[in-house]
Amino acid sequence: MKRLNKIYMCAVVVVTICLCLCAMFYDTCSISSRKNVQLVVDMTATAQADYELYYTGTEQMGRSEQKSVSNVRAGEQSLKFTINAMTREASLHFGNVGAVIDVTGAYLEYKGEYINLPLENLFDLNTSYGVRTLDSYYDGAVWHLEVENVDSMIAVNIADNDIIQTIQRADSGMYFIFKAVICLLFVAAGVMFFVQRKKVQSYIYDLYKNRKLILSLAKNDFKTKYAGSNLGIFWAFVQPIITIMVYWFVFSVGLRQGSVGKVPYALWLVSGLVPWFFFSDALVGGTNALIEYNYLVKKVVFNINILPVVKVLSAGVVHVFFVVFTVLLYTVLGYFPGMYFLQLLYYSICIFVLSLAIVYVTSSVVVFFRDLTQVINIVLQVGIWMTPIMWQINIVPRGIRWIFYLNPFYYIVNGFRDSMIDKVLIIDRWGQGIYFWSVVCILFILGTRLFKRLQVHFADVL
Repeated sequence: MKRLNKIYMCAVVVVTICLCLCAMFYDTCSISSRKNVQLVVDMTATAQADYELYYTGTEQMGRSEQKSVSNVRAGEQSLKFTINAMTREASLHFGNVGAVIDVTGAYLEYKGEYINLPLENLFDLNTSYGVRTLDSYYDGAVWHLEVENVDSMIAVNIADNDIIQTIQRADSGMYFIFKAVICLLFVAAGVMFFVQRKKVQSYIYDLYKNRKLILSLAKNDFKTKYAGSNLGIFWAFVQPIITIMVYWFVFSVGLRQGSVGKVPYALWLVSGLVPWFFFSDALVGGTNALIEYNYLVKKVVFNINILPVVKVLSAGVVHVFFVVFTVLLYTVLGYFPGMYFLQLLYYSICIFVLSLAIVYVTSSVVVFFRDLTQVINIVLQVGIWMTPIMWQINIVPRGIRWIFYLNPFYYIVNGFRDSMIDKVLIIDRWGQGIYFWSVVCILFILGTRLFKRLQVHFADVL
C-alpha cells in the first residue's frame, strides 16, 4: 500500500509539473487574441468626458470592432485603454465635449513591460474629424490638440511590431522566472497537501464538528472585547472610519491627490483599507488567542485548535459591516460595480484563510516569545505602506514591481479594486491566484504542524 502511495504521489508531481510547464511555454510563445495590452496616454484636458478607443483586430474568423472606454477628468492624468493583441487599426473618439488637450506621452504596457510610442507617429491628422489644430511643443515632447464639441475623433497609429515586442518582452525574463516560481510553489503545495492530506481532512472535520462552539465563542469574543466601555461595540466601527477619514484628508486635501482612474481617491482608498483592517485585526487578535484564553488552554479536554479560528472569525464581524458599507458608498456616489461586488466574498475568504495560516504560527510562537506581539505591530505598520493600499503600483519602477507582487496580500487588495473599480473577473488573475493559494497552502500546513508540535508545552508555559 505504501509503495502504491509513493507511485501515486510521484505520478501526481510529474503530471503537475508537465502541465505547469506546458501552460508556461504556451503562454510565453503564443501571441493570440486572448491577450490584452494596455494603451496608456499621458495627457492634460480642460474638460471632463468619456473617451472611447475603437479598435479592430485581424483574426481567423474575420474582423471585429471593439471598444475601450476611459473616463477623462479635467487636469493631468493617465488614460488606460485595453486593446487586443491582434489590434491593427484604432481611433480615439473624444465625445461631444469640446476641450483643449496636451498629450505628453504614450506607451504600451503588458504585465509590467512597456514600449514608448513616438508622439510624432501616434496620431494621423489625415484621418480625423473635429480636430481643429494639431501642434507640437518642446521638440515633439508635447502634442497640442483642440477638439470641437462634436463627436471628434482621430486615428491612432499602433504598429504591429510594438504590440508583439511588448508581449514577448513581458513573457520572457523576470515574468518567465515569476511563472517558474509559481510553478514550483504550486508543486510544493501539492506535494505537501498530498503528504498531509489525512491530517488536513482531520483538521477540517474537527472544525466542522465544533462549528457551533466556534460560532458561540466568536460571538462572545466580539461582545467581551468592548464590554468595558460605555459605547460598547460602537468602537469597533469608529476607529476604522476615523482612520479612513484621516488618510483621505492627508492625501486628498493635504497632498492634493485627485482621482485614481475612474473613481475619486477616497473610494479607491476605501477599497484597499477595508481588507487591510480585517487582516491586521485578525493577525493581532489571533496571535494573542492562546494567551487571552489561557484558562481554556489549561483544560485537558478542550480542543485548543479552534481558538485561532475563533479570533479570526471574531475580526470578520466588523469586516462584514465594512464590506457592506463600501458597496453602499460606491452605490450612493454613482459607482455601483454591478454583480462584480459578489467577488468580495471570495477575496474575504482569502483574507480569512491567509490570516488563519499566519496566526497558527504566531499564536504558537508568542507563548514562548512574548515580544513577538510588538514585532507584529511593527510589521503591520511597515506592511500598510509596503503594500499598494494608499499609493499606486505604477509609481514603482517596472523592473522591481515583481518584489511587491510576491506579497500575497497584494492579490487581495488588487482583487478588491478589481471587483469595485476595474471590474476584472477572478479568473483573469489566475496566475496570481495560483501563487496566492500555493503560498497559503504551504503556510497553513507548516503553521498547523508547528502548532501541533508545540501545543503539548502550552499549558506549562501559560
